Amino acid sequence: MNELSEIPVHTKKLKATEKKHKQMEGELRNDRERLDFLLTSVPVVVYAAKTSGDFGATFVAGSSQALLGYKPEDFTSNSGFWAENIHPDDRERVFKELPLIFKRGHHIHEYRFRRADGTYRWMRDELNLVYDSKGNPIEMVGFWMDITEYKWADEELLESETKFRRVTEAAFGGIAVTEKGKFIDVSDQFAVLFGYRQNELIGMYAADLIASEARGETVEKIFSGYDKPYESLCLRKDGSTFPVEVCGKNYYSQGRELRVTAIRDITQRKIAEEEAKKLDRELEQKVLELTEVNRELDAFNYTVSHDLKAPLVIIGGFINRFLKKQGDNLNAKEKDMLNAIQEHTQKMERLIKDLLAFSRVGRQKIKPTEIDIGNLVTTVLDELEPLSEGRMIKYDIKTLPAAHGDQTLIKQVFINLLSNAIKFTTNKKTAIIEVGCLTEENENVYCVKDNGMGFNSQDSDKLFTVFQKLHGIEELEGSGVGLSIVQRIVKRHGGRVWAEGKVNEGASFYFSLPNKISGDS
Repeated sequence: MNELSEIPVHTKKLKATEKKHKQMEGELRNDRERLDFLLTSVPVVVYAAKTSGDFGATFVAGSSQALLGYKPEDFTSNSGFWAENIHPDDRERVFKELPLIFKRGHHIHEYRFRRADGTYRWMRDELNLVYDSKGNPIEMVGFWMDITEYKWADEELLESETKFRRVTEAAFGGIAVTEKGKFIDVSDQFAVLFGYRQNELIGMYAADLIASEARGETVEKIFSGYDKPYESLCLRKDGSTFPVEVCGKNYYSQGRELRVTAIRDITQRKIAEEEAKKLDRELEQKVLELTEVNRELDAFNYTVSHDLKAPLVIIGGFINRFLKKQGDNLNAKEKDMLNAIQEHTQKMERLIKDLLAFSRVGRQKIKPTEIDIGNLVTTVLDELEPLSEGRMIKYDIKTLPAAHGDQTLIKQVFINLLSNAIKFTTNKKTAIIEVGCLTEENENVYCVKDNGMGFNSQDSDKLFTVFQKLHGIEELEGSGVGLSIVQRIVKRHGGRVWAEGKVNEGASFYFSLPNKISGDS
């Protein structure tokens, strides 16, 4: 009786269980349909295969028809179907590598597979082992992906890179490929340039091969993708540096941004450029000197042929006249005439002497040595002492640093400047003559200063012109060549010369000389 009373309860439970089973069957059917849709729609072919023999497929997704032109049963009904359609050139390699899956549990390989239309496509095959509860492999599962387009792109890129490498290595000295500034490939020539083996460079950063003085600017160009040729300074393994010409270009390969760089050693070119620049500078200097010499020689020749003729004619005329008319009987007037002749003769001798000295200065070879300027000035003042006889002159000689130049010519500079200072202070009861110096980075600037007649500052440029004598000082002795000689000597030493002054307030003459030996000008 009790059992009969429980029948409705069991019936109710059975109906609930049946309903639940139907619900689960519906969900499983939906999941299966969803899975079938995914396996058919995705651009890969999911499969399962045996772990031995010909590794034939036991399951193949429906997407095989869209991808390869084969139905799933073409694979599952014929155990050797998969192996038979691998490209003959790839088949041996594939079966040789496939057992690696038993060591690692997974394997990836690439090979060509024949489609139903007879064409071969590159496939990427990724598979994993499935184990039973005891850890024994029971099945392989994986998927095939068509990577033909990627392979073609890689082959085209490789061919392009190979062609680029051949061309650029012919034009440059070496090629390297970097990723984020780190070498991933270098050519033989590149390694040789830097004194490394190829395997030593792989993994190194490009910045490690750049000299410190050029590193910042070059690294910036590398990481900014700069694609125009530029020059840099590189560092060899032995620590030596050498100039290079660099040309780089960024590109993408399999989603990676890489940079290919061609480099060429331009040491010889730089040496040639420096030699050319040096020759150009020397040639320019020689041209300037020659132009100046020619201009001054023209002036000299003109003077000799015209201006000097008149005094010579006067001298000759006076001498002949006195000899013919008076002989040994000379009166006072005739003696005055003879004195005039003598004065003109002496003046002419001085002029000719100064002109010859001026001409020699332009042609004399400079022999640079270190000059004790202080001792040189003392020597010059001793030699000029007769000029100051009977006068009150106070000399203020400052500390004078050594300079480099031709001692004979520099002595002439001080002779001319100091003799002028003595001469142009005759209007002063007490003359003051100062010699000083200001030291700069590569040169010393010397100064000869006096408190004499001075000159109008507007006429400063005329002072160094040959035969130029300023208004107001014509009556003083001199040919007007001395300062021209000073200017020529200083310029030949690579220096500068200039003057400052005021009328009746004195004059200052400045000139610069190198404090390091710079060679013959």
